[in-house]
Amino acid sequence: MKNALIFSTKKLFPPEDGRANVINNLCTIFTDLGYDVEVLSFVNQTKNTKYKIVNVSSVFNITWFIGLFQCIPLQVLFFRKFKKSISNIDKKYDVVIADMARTAELALLIPSKLHILDLDDLLSIRYYRQIKEVNYSLGKAKFFIKSKYFLWLIEVIIKKISKFVLKYEAYTMQKYEQKIVAQFDRTLFISKKEMKDFIFQNTYTLGNLFAIPNYISSSKNYIRKEMFQFDIVFTGNMDTAHNQASANFIISKILPLLLVKHPYIRLLFAGYNSSRLLYDLSYSKNITCWDNLPDLEIAYSSSQIFLCPIVFGSGIKTKLLEAFSYSIPVVCNELALEGIDPKTPICFIAQNEYEYVEKISLILDNIIDYSSIVQNAFKLIVNEFSYDAVKEKWEKLLN
Repeated sequence: MKNALIFSTKKLFPPEDGRANVINNLCTIFTDLGYDVEVLSFVNQTKNTKYKIVNVSSVFNITWFIGLFQCIPLQVLFFRKFKKSISNIDKKYDVVIADMARTAELALLIPSKLHILDLDDLLSIRYYRQIKEVNYSLGKAKFFIKSKYFLWLIEVIIKKISKFVLKYEAYTMQKYEQKIVAQFDRTLFISKKEMKDFIFQNTYTLGNLFAIPNYISSSKNYIRKEMFQFDIVFTGNMDTAHNQASANFIISKILPLLLVKHPYIRLLFAGYNSSRLLYDLSYSKNITCWDNLPDLEIAYSSSQIFLCPIVFGSGIKTKLLEAFSYSIPVVCNELALEGIDPKTPICFIAQNEYEYVEKISLILDNIIDYSSIVQNAFKLIVNEFSYDAVKEKWEKLLN
């Protein structure tokens, strides 16, 4: 039997975010393709009955600071502490898959017939977009700081440091992505747009570059409820910056305007550590947070509308595909749709908070029939993001 080693920097059981879902699905596909799958984990996997876990230990080495003068991304330098442990792996694999650029050079240390770099989305693009949207809050700590000037000063300093780090990481990651791809047999992007953006920046041919999205498990017999516990839902790991930015936009920009028309509106945030949004929140009576759900199906099925204002980011948004698979009407911006390229209307598009309120109200007040739109979205999932469609693309890559 052929064997595959898949790197993971995320907790997979249960998956903590969209990236963990991608790796979980990758393990499923390779198992079904006849591979004996092992997961090389950089974090403790608390529960697992499916795959053998290869744990690696970290060894701090002060020489990694040299990388700062070589313009190496900080996240790449961080994972170099696992280099010694991984170098001791002498087993040869048929396939080794790196988990994004941060673990790329480590994957090359392991003997394999085929080294695959799963870039997911281009992090350099995400960081360049994020620089414009840096907005830091001290959270609960602000309650212990009495001086408003001192509080303002701390937040300004942290914001400037954050921007400096992001600029460094964006610049160095772009250079690193260009360099590391040439060392792999295959490189994988989450969408054709990401791949085309990379080709535009470089001189690579399509021979070793592939665009394969994450698959979504959809039910052709899924039936929506007529009564909902919540009017609106947003899902995501709230420890990540892009999800925090989306949630803050919903709470600070959209919700106040919605409350004028719908004072009793019910908003759900579902996902890892979502309860952090309730700190110092004057709209807490309108908001519910569900942490650590084993399955987000209950969040989608309990809500009438999926709201997805992406402030910054790159790649295909797994949360959006999940919403489409549950036939829930989606209100989002054009950035949220990046990489999907629909041929028919699949959602309601809004570009500012006023348009979001307008589109949401049309649905809540039953002014518009959205049945054809959700049907188009579901067909898109079945045709392009189903298990069979994605598995077929992996078979072509491996052959």
